[in-house]
Amino acid sequence: MQVKSLISKNRNIFLAIGFMVINTISIFLIFNNEYFYTIDKSVLNVFIILIGIGICFVPFFIAFKYLRSLTISKLFLIFIITRIILLSYFTLMFYGVETDTYTWWAEIAENILNGKLSDPYHDLTLEGLFYDRWRLQPPFAMWWYTLNYTLYGLNPFYWRLLNLLIEFGIVYVMYKIFSELQIDERYFKIGFAFYIFSILPIHAITLYANYIAFPVLLGLLGVLFYLKSRTDENYLYLSILCFTLNALSAFYGTVWLLGILLLLLFRRDFNLLIIVLTEIAAIFCIVCFPFLMHDAIGFLQRLTWILQLAPLEQMFTTIWLIDIEFITYVPAIFAIILTAIYVYKNRNREISIEFFIIILSIFLIFTPAFGPYYLLWLIPLISINIIYSFRKFITTHLFFIIYFYITYFLVAYAIVLYSPSTHGWAGLLNYMTEIGLTKITQIFGQIFFQLGLIYLIYSYTKQKFWVYTLITPFIIYHTIFLLFGV
Repeated sequence: MQVKSLISKNRNIFLAIGFMVINTISIFLIFNNEYFYTIDKSVLNVFIILIGIGICFVPFFIAFKYLRSLTISKLFLIFIITRIILLSYFTLMFYGVETDTYTWWAEIAENILNGKLSDPYHDLTLEGLFYDRWRLQPPFAMWWYTLNYTLYGLNPFYWRLLNLLIEFGIVYVMYKIFSELQIDERYFKIGFAFYIFSILPIHAITLYANYIAFPVLLGLLGVLFYLKSRTDENYLYLSILCFTLNALSAFYGTVWLLGILLLLLFRRDFNLLIIVLTEIAAIFCIVCFPFLMHDAIGFLQRLTWILQLAPLEQMFTTIWLIDIEFITYVPAIFAIILTAIYVYKNRNREISIEFFIIILSIFLIFTPAFGPYYLLWLIPLISINIIYSFRKFITTHLFFIIYFYITYFLVAYAIVLYSPSTHGWAGLLNYMTEIGLTKITQIFGQIFFQLGLIYLIYSYTKQKFWVYTLITPFIIYHTIFLLFGV
């Protein structure tokens, strides 16, 4: 890639400025609603997110143009200044963090502190799972929220500041992975600028202060230690520790553990496989000890039923949420099979960062529930690995942004039609489901999301097999959906 030829062009900057201006004016004209200037700021933040999507392209392309004069140290300084300014702005302008922090997670922490972990489970029905839902969350996440609730009551400013510090950790680990891989510095600078001015981490961490930053940091530490284990096997056990805690903080982290276990299996390294499985089991038992001590069978049963709860959040479900019991797990099984195929084909190769990106992308394609902040799992890894092709990753990023934009545009449009001030977030989601806006996100918005992930996998593998294999079930589902409305 000729960086000099790319950064000498001003066209991208002018296009970004044009999009920013048009987007900002359009949002102000279309969504000129009193709700957006009052309640939205403290609850959903939809208005600022839509505007932020347009703004973020401009500073990125400016930084891209002057990349030669920007050292990694200067980019770190820009990152810190940017995040401090955003944190101050969101705090002073009274933008709220993610609403679940003060309703759902605070309730979980209170239940734990009040000793309700020992309460009997309800029946294994959808209604029973609803009442037990607070105990079905990732156990390490529950301990983390309880700790923060005990220390400062989940105060918005301190919670947002804590997640900002976690993001500093994410960026530092990104740099350490870059150093471990010995990537050309100019590519890392492109990727770092790509991360700094991406709306996705800004939305998930700085604005929403979404909990996802914590497991992402654990996951990146797992990647770092695994890469280090290529020269020192002892790092593998640290990697497994981080990945297991990651999986117990957000169940999605399990896919990386699965990938490593399959790799050891296909390499026939059975002794190491047994040691790793023992370590995972030990960490699981320690973290989940209160649940296992009370009712181990009931706890494990309910973990396998977690997909049954996805319909409760219709706005953030995907086309793979199949409400037919005997095929509910088919997409997950398909993802596991494809992951096994990928790992088997690459079992003799030296594992690098694309290994973790591809197996995670496969599972994201077939996930039954998805929120825009889930992309934070991928963005740091993509930013480090942008050496493969900057243009390809910008294209992939645009697919994600289109999905992101459609989702929040439809939320804002629903607010214009129906003010949820008296019914809250749940009322708004129900209304969107009634008028068909959630189906629009599934049919149109998620097309871009799925295509972005498929394109990303193809960018690494260069194999049409993955394109055909991943896109075929997607086409089949939409054909059935359009014909029969399933």
